[in-house]
This record gives sequence, C-alpha cells and structure tokens, in this order.
Amino acid sequence: KGWLAPVSSDDLFELYTLILVMQAIEGELCFGEPEAYGLIQQGRAAVATYRRVDGVKAEVFFDQVPSGIFKDCGSEYLQLIEAHDGIAGSERRPDITVRFTAGANERRVLVEVKETEDPAYIRDSIYKVMGYLHDFAGIWADCLHQLPKAVVVFPTNIKPKGAQSDIVLVSSDRTGDLASVLGAALGDLGDEGAEEGDQAAA
Repeated sequence: KGWLAPVSSDDLFELYTLILVMQAIEGELCFGEPEAYGLIQQGRAAVATYRRVDGVKAEVFFDQVPSGIFKDCGSEYLQLIEAHDGIAGSERRPDITVRFTAGANERRVLVEVKETEDPAYIRDSIYKVMGYLHDFAGIWADCLHQLPKAVVVFPTNIKPKGAQSDIVLVSSDRTGDLASVLGAALGDLGDEGAEEGDQAAA
C-alpha cells in the first residue's frame, strides 16, 4: 500500500489498530519501548521489535504474508490454486501479525482489522478469519494449544465473554480487552524459557 498517497478510513483504522497493538505490548505486556523500528513498506521486516527484561522478544508485522515471517508456514489456499490451471491467486495477508519468542518457543497471533459496524460484514469478517486458521494452520504446529490464535478488531460494541477460544473479537475503544487477549496468547512463555534455563544450569 502507498502510505504517501491519500488513504481510506479502512487504512487509517488499520494504522490506528497497529498503534494500539504496539501500545499494549509496550505497556500492559511490560516490554517497554521498542529496541528497533522498521518502515511500513513492501519487503520489510518487523515494523517494531521489543525485548522484555526476562528475554522474551516481541515482533510486530504489518500487512505481511505469513510465509515471509514463519518459514515453517505454507498456505493451503495457495497450494490449491497452484495445483490447477485456469486460475491464479496469491497468499492472503493478515493485517497485523505478532510473534513472541523465548528461546526455541514461540507464540503467534494474527490480528485482522475491520472498520465496520454492519452486522453482516462483521459475521463475514469472522468467517474470513476462521479461514485463516485453516489456511495457515502450520503457523501453530508447535503451539497447538495456544489460545487465542487470532484477534478480530472492530471499532465499537464488541466485548469478549466466557472462555478463550481460537478467535477472539474485540473493539478498539476497549483497549484493555486487546491487551488482555495478547497477554493470554503470550501466556507463560517467559516462564517456560526461565524454567528451561534453570534445568540446563542444574
């Protein structure tokens, strides 16, 4: 996308949500200021990289194909397209991807952003993200029990309730919900790394 050109309200809401994700990582998840920033342009790496005092690393990617981030991830959708003549397609791009890393362990979260309050479009957006979970299932091959795996962000009127599931819906005006969901996905990743280090030292 050309961010120097005039942008739509959808684009602006994506950028706003990117900022909310970064603020949640910096604040509620206790990572502090980024140790590195990246440009929002094609072919980029993470737009922000963080490292917490316990050694856990967080990377935030914007509008990137998952196979460019996770080398063990393929797209079942793209594989199906490439297995046929007469049709073309490309790998889907989730709006925001977050990767938490501690040693050899990772947690991976897709964040899809939808600037809509239309009930039908909201339902379609949820179904689209359900498709992401199937298409990019390889992302979570080593963290199958991670919950949630994806977050869908809408402007208002959405509030999660009950137990966590693979997908959680949140509103941008309830920033605490977004931070809580990212924290749930992160889980005890840092503690796991510390335990492995203690065992190695022993």
